[in-house]
Amino acid sequence: MDTRRIFLSCQLSQGSFSGEVIFEVQTVAHGAYVGIAPRRDCFKPDGQNWQAYELPSGESAEGEIATHLIANGGEIARVALPDGEAVEVSATLVSERQSETSHEHGEIWIDNLRTARGRRSTGWIGGYRPDFTG
Repeated sequence: MDTRRIFLSCQLSQGSFSGEVIFEVQTVAHGAYVGIAPRRDCFKPDGQNWQAYELPSGESAEGEIATHLIANGGEIARVALPDGEAVEVSATLVSERQSETSHEHGEIWIDNLRTARGRRSTGWIGGYRPDFTG
């Protein structure tokens, strides 16, 4: 499936654990959808990540979650949420997502990369972009 990475505007609140955030997004047909996302997928309106327990407890704050655009039909967009659900939202809630590369620190996220010894690895690589061709 060919999808595009996007940001989706929503309300965010602190989850039960430091690494999770509760998001609430307004869908087109079914009202509010509430789900849980990893903190790494949740951003402030200025594009910065929320830190652990920085979100107000028991209240919500404006923010964005990193999602995938499945289809865009003009005023309605179908998006895949971090919790695995796909919903239809107003296209006005969708914005372009920045690169996965952190330009500030030169770090990128790798998932399931085969190392020199044949092991699989997941995590951050700092300062360089690995060669995935070999």
